[in-house]
Amino acid sequence: MSNSSPPRPEPAERWIKSHCQQCFNACGITVQVKDGKPVKIMGDVDDPTTLGHLCARGLSGVA
Repeated sequence: MSNSSPPRPEPAERWIKSHCQQCFNACGITVQVKDGKPVKIMGDVDDPTTLGHLCARGLSGVA
């Protein structure tokens, strides 16, 4: 008899908050993940420093 529950399937699409590491500013980002792979990066509007804006380097993080 096992006490562990069965694994839950990952949602097909989700958004994850993180920080960009393309330069020293470490801007807040949100990353769209589909089927376990990042497909789009956007600035995090909740980030107090950048207010959702990203530079070209940050926006090109997923190619």
